[in-house]
Amino acid sequence: MYRVLIVDDEQLMREALSIMVSKVAGFEVVGSVNSGLKAIEICGNDKIDIVFMDIIMPEMSGIEASKNIYINNPNTT
Repeated sequence: MYRVLIVDDEQLMREALSIMVSKVAGFEVVGSVNSGLKAIEICGNDKIDIVFMDIIMPEMSGIEASKNIYINNPNTT
């Protein structure tokens, strides 16, 4: 079972992605957050296999957050 984190600043998009991903066999949505900073924190404290992340978000872009997550958790995709 792949543990999935959804990251998007728009609530409707997070909800829609969570529904779609949870219907895929072998995928479990374990979290849904609205910022890259929260995603970094969760990935640092929990085993996350896959992150679906928006690129354009306030505070920190999805690209910056992805780089940070990869540095600290290279097995997360």
